[in-house]
Amino acid sequence: MDAWERQAGEPNLWYGRFEVFRLLGPGRSIEAVFQAEGPAKVGKGQQKRRPSRHWYRASQRWRWPERAEAWDGAERDLIRAAEAAGRVERHRLRLERAGAAQAFAASGLTVAELGTLSKEEARSMLGVLRLMLLEGMKAERLEDGESTENVVAVAAKVTAEDVIRGEVDLDGWWAERRAKRARGTD
Repeated sequence: MDAWERQAGEPNLWYGRFEVFRLLGPGRSIEAVFQAEGPAKVGKGQQKRRPSRHWYRASQRWRWPERAEAWDGAERDLIRAAEAAGRVERHRLRLERAGAAQAFAASGLTVAELGTLSKEEARSMLGVLRLMLLEGMKAERLEDGESTENVVAVAAKVTAEDVIRGEVDLDGWWAERRAKRARGTD
């Protein structure tokens, strides 16, 4: 049983008051619970403005502060867990999108058959291919928590011959991957 649940022998009246106390949050007080319950009648139309000593004794006996702190801790844990799960899910989605973009770029390179193009034709495609490479590299580095400052310098050194060689290497990689899957080793 969680600490904030009704305790064995705890009267319903005091448990209800504890619930109000618990839900008031970190700034909670017995006085605030008393005020939330409404003014108590003393007699002849007079109203009590403060809780009696019975309130304080009951809150001690039923450990209101300790139980409320246990509730606060459990709520913080739930919030942290939800935030962590959200971060993991957002990371997974970004990786999925980056993978899809890379697959799209790879299929575009394969369809283009760069190995069959002249140097002039390959060079005319270099701007777009360089941009695709640059953005893919940036996305990967960002997901790994790394700086993207060096990516531009690396991508600027890519030549048309590098792109053609990359397409050939990519074809080999895909062939190797298909073979592994066919053998059931991937």
